[in-house]
Amino acid sequence: EISTTEGWVDVMYSAADSTDIYVQPKRDNNQWAWAVFFVLYIFFMTMFLINLSVGIIVERFLTLKNTDNTRPLMTEAQERWVRSKIHLYRKKTFFQLTNLHTLPKLRRWAYNLVMHRYFDRCIMAAILFNTLLMSLKIFPSPAPWYSPLFSSLNYFFFGVFFVEACLKIFALHWNYFKDHWNLFDFLCVLAGIVSMAVSIFSSVDIVAVSGVVRIFRIARLFRIMRSFKEVNKIFMALVLSLPKLGNVMAILLLVLTLYGILGVSLFSTAKKPADGTLGVHGNFDNFWKAFITLFRASTGEAWNELMHDLSKDERSYYRFGDWCSPADLFDPQVSYDVLRSKCLTEEPNACVQSLFGQNVLPVIYWFSYIIVCLHLMMNLVIAVILDGYEEGRHTKPEETDIELCMERWKKYDPDISQSLPLSKAMCFINEVCSEILAQEAREAAEDHHRKEHRKILGYTKRSCTADVDVGGMPMRFAKCFDLRVSPDGQVTFADATRQVLRIAVTSGEEGNVDEIENLEHLLDHKTASQLRLLEGKKQTTGGQDIRMLIAATKVQRRWREFKEKKEKQTRAEQEQAGTLRPGSSGFEKSDGSSIADSPKDISKDGSSPSITQVRTAGERELSPPKAGASEPTLTPPRAG
Repeated sequence: EISTTEGWVDVMYSAADSTDIYVQPKRDNNQWAWAVFFVLYIFFMTMFLINLSVGIIVERFLTLKNTDNTRPLMTEAQERWVRSKIHLYRKKTFFQLTNLHTLPKLRRWAYNLVMHRYFDRCIMAAILFNTLLMSLKIFPSPAPWYSPLFSSLNYFFFGVFFVEACLKIFALHWNYFKDHWNLFDFLCVLAGIVSMAVSIFSSVDIVAVSGVVRIFRIARLFRIMRSFKEVNKIFMALVLSLPKLGNVMAILLLVLTLYGILGVSLFSTAKKPADGTLGVHGNFDNFWKAFITLFRASTGEAWNELMHDLSKDERSYYRFGDWCSPADLFDPQVSYDVLRSKCLTEEPNACVQSLFGQNVLPVIYWFSYIIVCLHLMMNLVIAVILDGYEEGRHTKPEETDIELCMERWKKYDPDISQSLPLSKAMCFINEVCSEILAQEAREAAEDHHRKEHRKILGYTKRSCTADVDVGGMPMRFAKCFDLRVSPDGQVTFADATRQVLRIAVTSGEEGNVDEIENLEHLLDHKTASQLRLLEGKKQTTGGQDIRMLIAATKVQRRWREFKEKKEKQTRAEQEQAGTLRPGSSGFEKSDGSSIADSPKDISKDGSSPSITQVRTAGERELSPPKAGASEPTLTPPRAG
């Protein structure tokens, strides 16, 4: 009973004053013995064993949750790749406003203003000062100038929030109302307009309107959580816990309902002691009162006093000069008229039904209820909250990667057209992947990989020009590519971000690429269907595969290197035989014909060849000899 910390101090004082059986207690007679005993008991029983049971329940809950959410046949990289694609394709919009180059100059200026980080910081400062101002309201006014100054400052801050809302609505138009925080700000401003209109055009102070406006002004303080990441994580943990708490609350409601019905059946006619806890505010007269009584007891409040009041039998009441009707005689269904004539239907005074001559039903009832409801259900609530906190505290890497992509994309696409030429898209992928892999290397303390991650695609940031040499990309990263290019040579933001996530998941390792390919047979039917539906809506269909361009460029270069090497070898042999002499363009044979230089793998304007150009050149140079012509005897290049 006292292990729930209910009344343990009173029991300790009574034990410290005790002397012997049927002997008057003496103040602090056994103070040191019983005080030390109860302190140690509370420490080990409540602070250790009870909390240990909490830990066991939480651990078991998290184990079952992780078992249900984990796919045993999938590796960590495969799990992360599935989460990354779902998180990417679930986003309805990546940017609040796109195609900025089509906007009027004034609207674009307003957009750049409201999206600037210093503008947001100024609004946060205004919210803090406005909240501080609300806390300084004093009635009556301490000085004649205090109330006018207070009202002027209120109007000033209202003007700041009103101008903020107007600028955002002008810049974003209907996109303004797609953000939940913007909707909240709009309601706050609207409430302020109503309050100001009432105060200006009416001499009556409407208390209800003022209270609502004050609530909105105070609630605006929640916007600060967007700027403080750690506070936002705790708040998001609470938000994430609410849906899960619904399931636990449903079980708790079921337990309270069952024990409420059982309590009414057992204790609805029990006598209420004059000086007991079982009285007007806590009883089992009907189901609703029993439900409220049990809910109060679930917090550990006075449950033992209710148990002791219900445990009193006829002898206990007679000892204190009171009485109760025997439970066998008090049967409302059989002798209702008799009980009504004695005024016992409104104020019943029956003794609780005994079991084998002992009044043990209240003890069994309350002990089982406290164990099930207080120790199990409430600890399960703690487990759900801790689980939500863990989910909110650790930001998933795919969320951070997508936010980084959205931030870096504005550097290459200032107009936010959500598409880039292939060369700029490759520079974007190179920069973002370099940051992601370098950050992962720092977290894993793998310093020897940092230098390599700065040049993951074969070129550095300084070499990111209008023409990117895709042929210089290392093959281990080329195999990671699954990028679609539109017929006009453009790459969308969704496809580029998907490629960044793919490289981040695989870390440029060929083995990881093989893992994330063909995952559908490892996914359950629901997840596989969801992925196919999302990819069909967001992923670019058709177009050309960047891997074809990389492979064709590398094959073409290797073939030309082999031809140049073979031609040099042939020239050297013919020079030794005296059949070649130097000419104006390369070398000339003895019959006057010249040997042309090896072709370059670049176009006339110095840019990288397109996929069509590479395919045409490859077909021209690698085409079989015509009929009747002698077949070349060139051997293929060696590996490496």
